[in-house]
Formats: sequence, C-alpha cells, structure tokens
Amino acid sequence: MTRVRRFELPDDWEQVPALQERVQEHVSAGRYGTAMEEVLRHLRHDPSSTAAFYLAITIASTSRTELVASPDPLTPAQRASALLAPIMTECSECRSRWCSTHVLLPGLRFAGLDPAGSQCQECRYTRCSDCFPFEPSQITPHIVDSPCPKPGCPGTMTLPVLPTGRHDVMDVEPDDIERVIVVRDGPVTPTMDEALTVVTRFVPLWTDDTPLIGIRRGRPGMMNDRPARDRLAARLVHAMERDGELAPGAWERARPLFIKAGGADDTDYLLTVIKRPAPAHDPAWGRYIADLMREHVRRMAGVVSTAGACWAGLGSEAMVGATAELLHQALGEARRTHRLATRTCAIPGYAIAATVVLTADITAARDTFGGRYGDFCMTLYNAQCAQDGERDRQTFVHWIMSTDDSMIKLDATVFPADGNETAMLAVDLMSPAERAQLGL
Repeated sequence: MTRVRRFELPDDWEQVPALQERVQEHVSAGRYGTAMEEVLRHLRHDPSSTAAFYLAITIASTSRTELVASPDPLTPAQRASALLAPIMTECSECRSRWCSTHVLLPGLRFAGLDPAGSQCQECRYTRCSDCFPFEPSQITPHIVDSPCPKPGCPGTMTLPVLPTGRHDVMDVEPDDIERVIVVRDGPVTPTMDEALTVVTRFVPLWTDDTPLIGIRRGRPGMMNDRPARDRLAARLVHAMERDGELAPGAWERARPLFIKAGGADDTDYLLTVIKRPAPAHDPAWGRYIADLMREHVRRMAGVVSTAGACWAGLGSEAMVGATAELLHQALGEARRTHRLATRTCAIPGYAIAATVVLTADITAARDTFGGRYGDFCMTLYNAQCAQDGERDRQTFVHWIMSTDDSMIKLDATVFPADGNETAMLAVDLMSPAERAQLGL
C-alpha cells in the first residue's frame, strides 16, 4: 500500500448543486449519516470531487454533541471509508486519524483554535494531541512552535493541520477494479456485511459494490507468513480465472493486502484486489473490437449505394490497430472523468477520431453529444482534416464506442477524401430527422 494522495482545496473548483442541496437538506434535519451516504456514493463514481470532499469535511467535523443527539449519526463504516482517505489527517507516531477543518480556512490565522494536533509546515509530519510532548504542570498540551522531529527536516511543528492522507489504503481508482477476493483467517466464512466492512475501509469501494466482492473460505494457519498469503492469493485467483470469473492474466493484475486485526481469533483478512485488464493490450479484447469494426464495415457497405475503397479500408489492420489504441486511451479518460472522451491520430490516408461514451443505451449516448451528432462530427472533421491542407489527402473516420462494461457497441462515421462516396454519419447515433435528411 502507499499513502493515498492528500486533499488540497483549489482556488477554483466545480460545484455540484444537486449534491449540495441533498446534503444540506439532510444536515438541516440532523440526518448526518444519510448526508454522508450521499457524499460517499458521489465519491465512488468521482473519487477526486472537490465538492464532495468539501461536504464530507463539513459533515465529519460536526460537533460530538450534535452527533450524539442526532437520530441518524455517522456510522463507523462511513468514518473509516477509504473514499475519505484523502481528507484525513493521520498522526505520524500513533497512526490515529481525524478530519481537520483547517484545509477549508486558507489564509486565516489559527490563534485561539483548539486543534487535535500540530503539524510540520514543511513535510506535514503530524502529531496528535496524545502524542504531543508537554510539561506535567500543563493541564493540556499547548500548540507552540517547535522543531520538526523528522530527521533532516528544518520545518516547524505548529498550525495549520492539513490532510495527510492515510498510509493503509490501497491507492487504486474504483472503476479500475475488476474483483476483490476476501478470505478470513480461520474456518468461519465472513458474511457479505462483514466483508464489506473490511473492504470499504481499505479499498475505495462502497456498499453498492457487492457484485465486485468474491468471498472464499479460509482455514486456520493459511496466513501465517507472507509466502503463505501469496500462495493462497495466487491459488484463489487462478481458480476464479479457470472458472471464467476473471479475465485471463488476472494474477499479473492482482495486489494482495493483509489486514491484521491483532490478537483476536478469526479477524485477520486477506484482500486480493484484481485490476481490470487494459483493453487495448488484451488480445481477446483486440479481436473483439476488430470483429465489431469489420461487421460494421460490412453493414455500412450494404447501406451506402456508392460504397467503395474507403469503406473497405476501414477493416485494414492499420486501421484496427490505430483505432484500438485510441479507444483504449479514450476509455481510460472516460472512466476517470465519467464524461464523453475523444482521442485523435493520423495514419497514411486517414485521420482517425475515437470517442467513448459510458453507456450501452444508444439514445442516451446520442444525448451526451450536447446537440446533433452531425454537428459534433463536423467539428471533429474540420479540426482534423481542414488544417494544413490535409482535407484533400485524408479520409476522416470517427469511431464511436458506447459501453457500460457489460456490452460494447461500435459505430463509425466516414467523410471520404475524394468526395466520390456518400459521407455517412453513424446510423445508430443519428436522430430520425438526420437519417431522413440523408435518405436512410
């Protein structure tokens, strides 16, 4: 594991009004647990959302008195969620953690505040109030300027106390996770609720992710040392791969994580996180995309009465390889941003654009273009082919992949360089009016 990136409040960040309104409604009614649930569900699909982190800090820093009186307080699982790791401050000595509001108060003087610790202003070495050294005559520790205890650091321990992230959370994008295998030491198999409690604490997933969790039975002594845990993880991953539950090559994408709960029996866990395969470098995925491309070319050749050389060229190996790489890049961006993503390149005779939309619903995919698909495509065409006099020498091809990870649909738009063939927009992404305009 590595320390999860720490949260920094930027000067300018995008608001999410709908989320803010829902959270404010719950907070006003004292429903802090429900409010945090809204935030965590948002972070699950946008794990870098500044707006969600801002709301999470304000909820988590609610006074203890208000939380005790609340009919819907925060749950231990919510407080410990790995999705909140970037906003947490962790003591460098005892590893206790809390949520400091100082990050929300840039530029303010902190005199008079009673923080839970102090922090080096150079390296963010942090001490909680329990670890802060003070004289026996002092009733409480006083936050005073003192040298940083980290060897070689010239910094000063004082205020503000800003997020450090957590050292024990797996740093992985939630949408990159194919599966998490859960095994508990001992003969008792954990329930899904027990597995979720552990998984969501150390892996950035949430309660809706039960389909990603595979629970397996363990035996006492199977986790006594690192080699034994690695052998157990490898055996389980290879078994699930043979059963078709994981994509080929899963062990190369696996990261075992041992959770030791102390001296109690049957409380140690082995979590094995398997990342999704990189589609463009998976031979099976590449063949599937190639088949979809060639099938689309055959279908379109039957639709366009003047079909000829430019359509046939769409099935070439050069086109397949270049398009697969663009789709891989666009898919990664779409998963990170949860928005439509486009990548472009050029090969001899062709300018290629590839767009990924994270939905298998063609109607929904068409709506994400923010207007007529034809207008979107013409913008790409003009940007790619009209520059530097390339319009006369290149055929423009725009491939569109719509997917929800359970199915993939591929479509294409072609603007022939010589103008002798019909410029065909992606049929399934065109509105009825657009199809009628082209006589389809």
